[in-house]
Amino acid sequence: MPAMKAEPPKAVPPAAAAPKVEAKAPPAKPEPPKSAPAQPKPALVPQKPAAPAVPTKPILSSQAAAALVQKAKVAVQQAHGAPAAPPATAQASGDRRVRILFVDDEERILAGLRSLFRQEYNVFVTDNPEDALELVKRHDIQVIVSDQRMPQMTGVELLRQAKEQAPQVVRILLTGYSDLAALVGSINQGEIFRFVKKPWDNDELRQVIAQAAKIVSDLSDVQVPPPESPRSAGSVLVIDPQQGLARGLQRLLAGKATVRLAASALEAVKLLDKEEIACIVADMDAGREHLVSLFKLLKKQRPEILSILVTDEPDSELVIDLINTAQIFRFVTKPLNARELRTHVGSALRRYATFKKIPSLVNQLGGGVKEAISA
Repeated sequence: MPAMKAEPPKAVPPAAAAPKVEAKAPPAKPEPPKSAPAQPKPALVPQKPAAPAVPTKPILSSQAAAALVQKAKVAVQQAHGAPAAPPATAQASGDRRVRILFVDDEERILAGLRSLFRQEYNVFVTDNPEDALELVKRHDIQVIVSDQRMPQMTGVELLRQAKEQAPQVVRILLTGYSDLAALVGSINQGEIFRFVKKPWDNDELRQVIAQAAKIVSDLSDVQVPPPESPRSAGSVLVIDPQQGLARGLQRLLAGKATVRLAASALEAVKLLDKEEIACIVADMDAGREHLVSLFKLLKKQRPEILSILVTDEPDSELVIDLINTAQIFRFVTKPLNARELRTHVGSALRRYATFKKIPSLVNQLGGGVKEAISA
């Protein structure tokens, strides 16, 4: 048999012999199973109309919002140890201590004042003058002590508004030396009981607050009558070496009060021994040294007499000293405004008439009350 030719081995096509194995990349990490579409973040979900944190129009009235703010402030005061008074008056809580409000835009100072007086008095504090006026009204504040320099309102303006709102509140101003010149003309508006210079001495401040608290205590049961007519008061004594001021007042007060003239402080003392004098209007040209001595003497011996000082150029340091030691009722600068002067003298005469009707107002307080009652 013919030999069978061996069939050549079939060449394995390269692809068949070694099938191309695609280099498999390392198996990719299995993708996490696609779950249901992730919920969009809340921020992407259209907000409902009521959701915005800040409403586009006020929900509360301005009065209601102010009340909430005030409650929050009172809560903060309580957290820091300041006593709170009930909505109407502090008497409801049984705390009969004198209610004192301190106003300053520096928290550090408020904290120091609160710590200094909280044991003796019912202390309120705020750094906002507008809130201070609200506290005066809501809590029947009896003494208010304010810093002069505050961003929202000056202390003088705050005390003036406090006087209009609560004439019986005793007003004390804390001020630095640089403020004095600006304050002199404002004495007539706020009737400030005392000026306390910054930085103050704690013992001095305690003494001033104690005097104010005594006024409050002595007046607590006194019913102050309506102002009397100036005709029922005493005479007006003018101390003026030139006599022009006296002649002007005689024309302004014709029929309302008798005007007496003294050329010097020494001559005025003699008239004071002879006549009932309700008010003294003194021109500083009559002699500064003697007038200062006279005013301080009147505070001790005749505290019911109200003094009005007239001068060309304000001496701030002197005026502040006289207010604190002699309690000048009004301070007037030249050139004089006739209407303003007549108003000041009329207020002094009415207040003197009140003292005549209730002598205890002066006898108990040594004259301090004249800054605690509104004319």
